[in-house]
Amino acid sequence: MSLFRITSPAANLGVALYLAHMNGIEPTVFQVGAGVIVAAVVSLASVGLPSQVSFFSVVAPVCIVVGAPVEPLALLLAVETIPDIFRTVGNVTADVAATALVGAPANEEAPTPSEAGS
Repeated sequence: MSLFRITSPAANLGVALYLAHMNGIEPTVFQVGAGVIVAAVVSLASVGLPSQVSFFSVVAPVCIVVGAPVEPLALLLAVETIPDIFRTVGNVTADVAATALVGAPANEEAPTPSEAGS
């Protein structure tokens, strides 16, 4: 499940677009599209550790593709713990949903949250 980090590409692209906007840079549609692809590929190749460990290596390539400067990443690292908590919640939610779908018997419907609690 460490490869199923569904929130990483969107979050990494969001950081790159934030830095571009903060510096008055408006990426083209092609740069944003390339950023989506790079963010997806980089997130598959990164380690499954807290994002502070691999922050520069996964966000910098996306910043370069969209034309955003990478220098402000050092400042964003100071507050990366807060977005990382939300990334983790999103990843765990996606993991639980995937497990429930895969683990449900083929001839039965998966229990709804209200049925599962009773």
